[in-house]
Amino acid sequence: MRIPEPPPRHVRDDAPDAEAFRFSDGQTASSLAGLVEALSRATPTVVGYHREHFVPWLRDVVGDEPLARRFAYYAQAGGEPDVLRETLVALGRARLRELG
Repeated sequence: MRIPEPPPRHVRDDAPDAEAFRFSDGQTASSLAGLVEALSRATPTVVGYHREHFVPWLRDVVGDEPLARRFAYYAQAGGEPDVLRETLVALGRARLRELG
């Protein structure tokens, strides 16, 4: 029997400010929705810089292990930052739709 994963904690509601994701360009994200929005505005350089930082934040703060695994796969693939940004935004938007 497989134990279902708990639902993510901060899909659209904000995590405490101390747990917000802080981008190197000054943007912050306190929820999955906020991360997707910030990613869509971030430059490829900023996304490339943070490519390994998104996964632990999604797992530990948002509480979305399945999405964290998907982000990890693409972050570790080593593609161009502009392609990575578009991929992560698409994954995030799809997950938001999935979660309702």
